Amino acid sequence: MQVKTFVVNHYEVNSYLYYDEDLKEGIIIDPGFYFDDEKEKIFQYIVDKKLTIKNIINTHGHLDHIVGNSYCKKVFGSSIYLNKNDWFLRDNVLDYAETFGFQLKALPDIDYDLNQNNKFIIGNNEIIILHTPGHSPGSVCLISHKDKFIFSGDLIFKNSIGRTDLPGGSFDIIINSIKNILFKNCGDEYLIFPGHGEKTSVLFEKENNQFLI
Repeated sequence: MQVKTFVVNHYEVNSYLYYDEDLKEGIIIDPGFYFDDEKEKIFQYIVDKKLTIKNIINTHGHLDHIVGNSYCKKVFGSSIYLNKNDWFLRDNVLDYAETFGFQLKALPDIDYDLNQNNKFIIGNNEIIILHTPGHSPGSVCLISHKDKFIFSGDLIFKNSIGRTDLPGGSFDIIINSIKNILFKNCGDEYLIFPGHGEKTSVLFEKENNQFLI
């Protein structure tokens, strides 16, 4: 399995393409593609790799992570998943988009609730979902136990955690999600691919993250 990272829009979101290079299928995680050159880069990459995009998965509903849903669904024809606890963020997106620097007419409806009953098969790999609220009520992590990869959205970053001052955020809940949900399901050797910034590991965060020590 391969991970391709695209750093996109003015919030420098990590949008991930997670794919099986042999079987030519993948998923897009947190499509923050907003500017034309960002859209062209992922389109050309997928065309060059001859990939089929099976799903579009939002780790949470904040605009910088879902602004590319329209483009990706239109171009790749894939279903969009978001935990239902965050659908209110998508539903109200036009009320605050301009405040955060985005010019939007609309975003597509979410196709499916993303919850812990979901399992995604990508090539010969399985992705499971952990509900890890705190940054937002519907925040989730995507886990590959085979690759020992975590796509954490804005739950945890290298040496930091997601902000909790936005609607539905909670410091106590996010700390519980990290310590008692994520870390109890994923060993020290697991790599963390966060929604912003560079990748890290469970062990590094246990030993260095000031919010968790």
